[in-house]
Amino acid sequence: MGWRSFTCTNFWSICGRFLPWLLQVNHHCCHSLHLVTGASDSQGRTKNELGPESPAMHIKALFFGSLYLIALAQGYNTFLQAFGANQFDEKHPEESKAKSSFFNWWFCVGAMGAIATHLILPYIQDNINWGIGFGIPFLAVIVGLILFLLGNKMYRFPATIGDKEVEIRYGKKDKGFKKSISALYIVAPSSSREESLLHGEFLKDGSPPAGDDSTNINETSSKTKEIKEVLRLFPIWVTCLTYTIGHAQSCTLFTKQATTLDRSIGQSYSIPTAALRIIIALSVAFCSIIYDRIFIPIARRITRYPYGITMLQRIGIGMAISVLNMVIAAVIEKKRLKTARDFGLLDISNATVPMTFWWLAPQYLLFGLVDVLINVGMQEFFYDQVPTELRCLGLSFSQGAIGIGDFLSSFLVSMIDKITSQGSRESWFSDNLNRAHVDYFYWLLAGIGVVGLIAFVCLAKSYIYREPNNIKNDSDV
Repeated sequence: MGWRSFTCTNFWSICGRFLPWLLQVNHHCCHSLHLVTGASDSQGRTKNELGPESPAMHIKALFFGSLYLIALAQGYNTFLQAFGANQFDEKHPEESKAKSSFFNWWFCVGAMGAIATHLILPYIQDNINWGIGFGIPFLAVIVGLILFLLGNKMYRFPATIGDKEVEIRYGKKDKGFKKSISALYIVAPSSSREESLLHGEFLKDGSPPAGDDSTNINETSSKTKEIKEVLRLFPIWVTCLTYTIGHAQSCTLFTKQATTLDRSIGQSYSIPTAALRIIIALSVAFCSIIYDRIFIPIARRITRYPYGITMLQRIGIGMAISVLNMVIAAVIEKKRLKTARDFGLLDISNATVPMTFWWLAPQYLLFGLVDVLINVGMQEFFYDQVPTELRCLGLSFSQGAIGIGDFLSSFLVSMIDKITSQGSRESWFSDNLNRAHVDYFYWLLAGIGVVGLIAFVCLAKSYIYREPNNIKNDSDV
């Protein structure tokens, strides 16, 4: 995830936010179509019909090609968020507040989409047709693309006039005039100073641009400041990785725990294990609305701060709750192991422990709250605290942290499994979860989270926020 975000950011610097997003969505459509084709090709065929050498090579090619396209196409998230946030004028008080709400509602709507996915698609794929199950997301992407393009003339686009970047959008075309740059009106200048791209001509050949010496010195100083503005975020980004390691457990160990519990509702229905993630989506949607509509207005009256609390305070609170969540997960896993031991199920790996899946609800619900606080907080913080021209890169920091956290989690699990399985001992991650010690791992993650939280607080206390840009008159452009 990290490499694709940074690669896509460089591409954006050449083409802008709009064109790369369209290309990324095109990739998204392609991978969805590949999945539909591959699933439909093998749908309804039995294992014997598929043969001992199945799946066929072209099915494998479609499948793995789709996975690679998924990895590439997911970069559209960064583009679309940057493009959406760019529609708000941060120098306008009301629009600045609305921009903060944009990140909350972005995450909320994404959670609502996940709820629909978890409710509908698993049933269709299991009971009707896998091709239809993949076809529905494909059609949804197409519909979303069409709706996005229909609003093209209402969007604000960055443009450059001379050395100044301004935001422009189409105005009303005067009678007798052709649509041209003169038919555009300036919404707001992008910055109070020249904000040159870090990847411009200055960095291509390593020498300052030709011109007046004082101008060269000012431009060099400006570029140096931009580099420092990005690099000073790196320590905070590193501390956020301690949270992302725990973030990876929601779709791995949480799910593994759920497979051993009683997931029945009523007498005839059993919830699929993966569908329990709907609890996280519900928590995200609910907490996003509560945070934006209730918490921020109350906090704003107390702190007199436009966003209620600062972005770093939001992330810090989320990290503290994340540590608490790992502690709760460890306690619940200890309870599950005790129940399995009391009923003599330690050596029966596929046995259902007489313990309802609702015991896992607290850690799923808190996970959703943590997502709202940290993920949205990181998106807003890294978007706001980088130079204007690098905001897509800033958003990629938050997504890259999640991706690297997944890698770190996998590495940590592999190392612990290798160490704890030496000799005749059971690994912490034994295939028989009733003999494993996932609770120890949760305690370890809680300890790592405490260390990360302490480091984060120390860095946050000394952090100085980037000053917002001043408004210029149109005559200054």
